[in-house]
Amino acid sequence: MIKGKLAREIEKIKQPIFDYRNEVYKLKTVYKLDVENVKYQTKQLVEEQKDLTINSSLAEYETRQIIVRNTYERKVAGLKESAALSKDVIEARLLKLKEEHDVQKAELEEHYRPLIEEDEKNKISKHDIKPELARLKEQMAKDLNDLKAKYEVDLAAVKVPNKEEIKVKVEGLKAQAKGEIQVIKDKIKNAKKVAREEIVGVAQTKEPITDEQRAKIQEIKLEAKALIAEERAQIRFIRQSNRSKESLEASRQMQMIFQDPISSLNPRMTVKEIVGEGLIIQGGHTDEEIDAQVAHALELVGLSPEFGARYPHEFSGGQRQRIGIARALIMNPTFIIADEPISALDVSIRAQVINLLTELRTDLGLTILFIAHDLSVIRFFCDRIAVMYYGKIVELTDSEELFAHPMHPYTRSLLSSIPQPDPDYEKGRIRIDYDPRQHDYRTDKPSLKEIAPGHLVYANNAEFEVLKKEYEEQKKKLNGVSEKAPAATPKKTAGTKAKATTKVNKGGKK
Repeated sequence: MIKGKLAREIEKIKQPIFDYRNEVYKLKTVYKLDVENVKYQTKQLVEEQKDLTINSSLAEYETRQIIVRNTYERKVAGLKESAALSKDVIEARLLKLKEEHDVQKAELEEHYRPLIEEDEKNKISKHDIKPELARLKEQMAKDLNDLKAKYEVDLAAVKVPNKEEIKVKVEGLKAQAKGEIQVIKDKIKNAKKVAREEIVGVAQTKEPITDEQRAKIQEIKLEAKALIAEERAQIRFIRQSNRSKESLEASRQMQMIFQDPISSLNPRMTVKEIVGEGLIIQGGHTDEEIDAQVAHALELVGLSPEFGARYPHEFSGGQRQRIGIARALIMNPTFIIADEPISALDVSIRAQVINLLTELRTDLGLTILFIAHDLSVIRFFCDRIAVMYYGKIVELTDSEELFAHPMHPYTRSLLSSIPQPDPDYEKGRIRIDYDPRQHDYRTDKPSLKEIAPGHLVYANNAEFEVLKKEYEEQKKKLNGVSEKAPAATPKKTAGTKAKATTKVNKGGKK
């Protein structure tokens, strides 16, 4: 009690020191953020000035020329190496390719020539932007000096506590508490001494214990053990009863598919024991029922029931993951969390596992929370996608909507990193870098806001207004293109219907 009171009193005396440290930390944090913001804004302005010295239409024209030329040369090389065509046919096709190539070059030149001339008129020489670049650098230096001066003034305005005075008060409190504790110790010591003397003075009897007394002692011990066992059973029952029935029922409807199929399976248990373990823990099932359900679960994932007697090390990586899926399915869940279920597998068998999950989702009506980094798989498998950055959801929407209209800067950066199996496209692919310093969340705090029905973006109020306007402009452009395009007659195929039905009752996440 004395020590607790002492700690509280010392904390109260030292409070000015804690307040001073917190105030200094806040000032330093604001100063660093302001410095980073000034540097970032200056960098953006410098890049804008440098862009004025570049003929963007000319650069785009040269890129398109390279793509057209490389495509033509690749087709020509393929025709020349063909052994199935005669020489006359090859020459005729080469001539046709040459004509098509000349037409494409002429169309490109006709399209870009006026744009290049217009950009050339507006282009500024590098020599002309030097004064502006110098002015920007001077302005940045001035802003940084102003920030530093303001920081030093604010820091000097913070009241510094008198540490020596605080130290003297703390030492005095400790000495006072030490004296009080010593007094209590002395009282306890004297009380023990008196009690010891009284105990020694009592005459001790050394009569032997009779058999009747021994039996009585044994009977008391057994009764005590029985009472303890009964109390423990009651405690277990109360704990089980106190658990929320709703949460217990919800947990029974959820299962997990783990990332690593090797470490998630017990090497000392057979497949039958691994898959049926959940039913054993749940209770209420006979051995025959468990064996039948294990066999059915293995058949659902494409494994033979005879595999139940084997151990995990006897299977390949894909088969082990199928065992993990069977372990989740045997509990008859409605919701499954798939934590990167294909990242640890070979590329050759990833498609098999994805197709298996797609079939199970459709046949059993499952909802799957699919966690992954492979964006192409996510687009194929998921209805809705949540993009996360450092543990926070920054964008949430339907799969096709996300890839067509990514709004958050991190989402755009993520999608720009997707490689395509097209060397011509890769040469002209523009990589977008995400810089979290572009956000200013010091006063205007961000949250998930609905930019369109079902489309949520993590932004503050100022950012949301800009993104909302940009989204509406994209929609207007898209509607304008669709109105100009001729209407096409939809083809009714079985593939289209099958694709629509596979995307039912499933969840997606990134």
